[in-house]
Amino acid sequence: MPHSDGLSRAELDAAVSELRTFVAELMRDGLVAPDGSVTDPPLSTRTCRPPHVDPHTSAGTEATRP
Repeated sequence: MPHSDGLSRAELDAAVSELRTFVAELMRDGLVAPDGSVTDPPLSTRTCRPPHVDPHTSAGTEATRP
């Protein structure tokens, strides 16, 4: 029986399994705590930094934060 968005039970189960695997990876990497809260690691341990935003223009640039 398909769900409201047309997914079959097997497709839904596969998506849930993929999501659980992803959350387990995040937990292993220390980005999600055992209680499910999201942690914010120090900038030095991040592999990707958000773009720098100029507070005067509110526009993002390709430069990273200092």
